[in-house]
Amino acid sequence: MKARRFIDEHADHIALQKIRRARPITQQDLDELEGMLIDFGVSDRNGLEEIEHSVGLGCFLRQLTGLDRVAAKGAFSEFAANHRLSADQNEFMDLLVDFLTENGTVDPRLFYESPFTDLDDLGIVGVFSETQTKEIVSIVRRLNQVAAA
Repeated sequence: MKARRFIDEHADHIALQKIRRARPITQQDLDELEGMLIDFGVSDRNGLEEIEHSVGLGCFLRQLTGLDRVAAKGAFSEFAANHRLSADQNEFMDLLVDFLTENGTVDPRLFYESPFTDLDDLGIVGVFSETQTKEIVSIVRRLNQVAAA
């Protein structure tokens, strides 16, 4: 709750905006955020070290802020432009954008679980070709990695 309140109060901070909009962040950005989290009593060094070892501070903050919808859609715009997507494929992409907007990141293993299996029991591989699946997973991994310095 403290972290969410911190995010809400500092939503205009440039480093948080970078994280939310899938822009590359630097170690300096993360160091500044870490200092602010300590100064505002959100966490201490030990808590931040645990976060860093589990998911990383950038990914943790992205999970709290979510990914900007425009950034999420933009990440897949070239993919959508290069492929003639069916209705199910468009629906899957909408689910993916919604998930990223809400959760900030997505582990590609979740593409084989609900809600992604609601369109096809096989999940992503039931909706897209193998090549398309690899492309989507690659885009998702890049989006996830941008949150790390």
